[in-house]
Amino acid sequence: MGYIISSFLMNCQPRVESTMVNARIRKTIDATNAKVGYIGPPTDFNYDCEHLGTGPQTLVEIVLGHHFFFSTILNAKNPIIGGGILERPDKDAILTTVDTFVEKGNIVRPDWNGFNVLLLNVAQAAAFDLGLVLKSSNSIESTKFV
Repeated sequence: MGYIISSFLMNCQPRVESTMVNARIRKTIDATNAKVGYIGPPTDFNYDCEHLGTGPQTLVEIVLGHHFFFSTILNAKNPIIGGGILERPDKDAILTTVDTFVEKGNIVRPDWNGFNVLLLNVAQAAAFDLGLVLKSSNSIESTKFV
């Protein structure tokens, strides 16, 4: 029997980073026996989760169709990408691979945007909404507080 995917998690820990998202994932799993696939370092989820691998190479293998979880992952309805990816030096390469994954899996469509980034800090979402985005890595040092 195949997997029914609730979520595909990559490099995030919803239990720590977003308890509300974690609770909804757990509720979906309990109600529907849905499965969750996860790429990243081993972590303690409070629900069953299929650990697929630890790094970006696993995502590349999935996108290329060389991973045992390929067809299942492409049917994921709600992939969640951890905000930690945005802090990695290889983030551009990973996001390019994620973009291919999103395109192949038909995850973003006119009726649904299933591509989500789970931010490490809740205040980041509000800052983005207000247009407060760092222009360079030394923006913090040059900021003047009044």
